Amino acid sequence: MSTSAEDIAGLGREAAAPGPVAAAPVGRWAGLLALADIVLVSLTGIAVEPAGESPRAELAAVLMSGPLLGLALLASGGYRERVLEVAPRSLLAAAVILVLVITAVTALRLAAAPPGAVPLEAALLWLAVALVGLAAARFALARGAAASAAAATGGSVVLLADVGEGDPSPAISAVGAASHLLRVPRNAAGLERIRDQLAHLQPRETWLTAALLASLEGDELRRRRLFDLLLALPVPVRLVLPGGSREPTVVAKLTDPPLDAAERALKRAVDLFVGGALLVLTAPLFALIALAVKLDSPGPVLFRQPRAGLDGRVFEILKFRSMHAAAADPGGRRLTARGDPRVTRVGALLRCTSLDELPQLINVLKGEMSLVGPRPHPLEAMVGGRAYEEVVTDIARRLRVPPGITGLAQVEGWRGTTETERQLVERVRLDLEYIERWSIWLDLEILLRTPRASLLSRNAY
Repeated sequence: MSTSAEDIAGLGREAAAPGPVAAAPVGRWAGLLALADIVLVSLTGIAVEPAGESPRAELAAVLMSGPLLGLALLASGGYRERVLEVAPRSLLAAAVILVLVITAVTALRLAAAPPGAVPLEAALLWLAVALVGLAAARFALARGAAASAAAATGGSVVLLADVGEGDPSPAISAVGAASHLLRVPRNAAGLERIRDQLAHLQPRETWLTAALLASLEGDELRRRRLFDLLLALPVPVRLVLPGGSREPTVVAKLTDPPLDAAERALKRAVDLFVGGALLVLTAPLFALIALAVKLDSPGPVLFRQPRAGLDGRVFEILKFRSMHAAAADPGGRRLTARGDPRVTRVGALLRCTSLDELPQLINVLKGEMSLVGPRPHPLEAMVGGRAYEEVVTDIARRLRVPPGITGLAQVEGWRGTTETERQLVERVRLDLEYIERWSIWLDLEILLRTPRASLLSRNAY
């Protein structure tokens, strides 16, 4: 059950009116966009354009392309405060200026170099790659700006006991900007409804009342499930302990989100840019693998399996089918073993090289996965006859960031099937270490280490 801000006002508190804070994050996001534009255009030019007879002068010309683009967009109003609210229009303006800048730089290089020394194909490739980067930056930062503005103006969610356990007014007064009350059901199974409601509401933060904790005394299963749910949320979680007439209200911090809005936007921009480029570059390989899978055994080319993603939301992961269609295990209860008869001949090669994971680039572009993150587990996965949640009780903390195609656990040698409880414990430990240590540089390091780790792994079959 949820209660709107107007209903909460009846408890003696007026809903907090949105202030001018909503406009503040947008200026910062426009600044991040300008920085991304400059870096992307300059770096893609360096990577694509070959060096001519005067490498220093040509390098200087290419490096100046990024600042030129930034200045031109700034002068034309391309970085106005609310520009990110219309990402497609912003991209059109950036594309026009990008064409002019690359044309000007290429013309200067052609004028200063002998005929044929500056290949026009390289300039066209530079334009195409830079345009993909600008599009990725705009759509990722637009989403980040929207999420940041929503968090700045949106209210909080207060979790209350089911019925009659204490007066919620002091807790709501302590929160000060509550927009919803969610009454936690008494049965443990009903907690899943709370997860769905929280995901739908997308609160700025979640508050837990002392009355709710008191109502959970003696019900360890329900208490544990509630805390697992809260630990998996990508928003701050606070505990409100209302004081008496002479005692102050205490607010205790339980969790903070592992990535703030700017970090999430940066990670998403890398996913879109690198994931989109990889999808284009591997398109011929996609076609060859699809043909091999189809010729090797009857059935669909792609295998779809439900997995738990960010905040526990279920999505369908995509893989090239590596098993006989009749032997597929959508729930993932039965682990793949060495010499498993369910695996096809082509599937064995795909699995040992991780090429069966390539379609997950589509999951990345859809926003269901990231290039780097904890690997998503099958919903019914077990090890030693026990569910994963029974072996590692805080496994839900892995769900506070998007799942990845590769991750720290995979490049540290824990790739492949999970046959023992120790393997699961180590993977979860490394997943949580990745979340604690996250930086964009760690993501890039993991991406660079992944090909070698995939080829040298002995635990993938």
